[in-house]
Amino acid sequence: YVYSEAAVYFVLGHDPLMMKLLNCFLGALTAGLVFLIARRLFGHPAGAFAGIAAAVFPSTFLWSLMSLKDTMFIFAAALLLWLITLLLITGRWLLIIPILAAFALVGGLRTYVQAMFTLLIPATVLLQSRVRLPRKWALSAVLLTGCWALLWVSGGVQWFGVPVDQVNRMRYCMA
Repeated sequence: YVYSEAAVYFVLGHDPLMMKLLNCFLGALTAGLVFLIARRLFGHPAGAFAGIAAAVFPSTFLWSLMSLKDTMFIFAAALLLWLITLLLITGRWLLIIPILAAFALVGGLRTYVQAMFTLLIPATVLLQSRVRLPRKWALSAVLLTGCWALLWVSGGVQWFGVPVDQVNRMRYCMA
């Protein structure tokens, strides 16, 4: 979040209103993503209801007026869920790259949620029924490897019992 704030201030000048506008924009995009997910899974009426509910949800509506990272996190999580939904429905392997990018964005904002998604994303691929079994295992293995690698780089592996000092030594060696 700090880097995006610095980029906005660098490009547009130091005006706190610009970050508020970015948060409002991300909140609106979040409502759109929630609509797309619900419409794809449950139909148009459910999508419309979910999109409206997401638009007036306090985290996307009120907190976007403050310079907090919650709006960006909720957007990143919704983007990740939408991309996973597309992957499960279409089975396109090229969606792995944007999924891992959204996964990295989630980890940059909340590492404990990234740790949770490390196990949930591959498990979701295994449990769904649209992709045949041999491809499920390969796709899950690729996603688990990519998620674990990004989780290790971000330091989120501490949530799985890896000592923090070992994580920090690895991160300092990579810098």
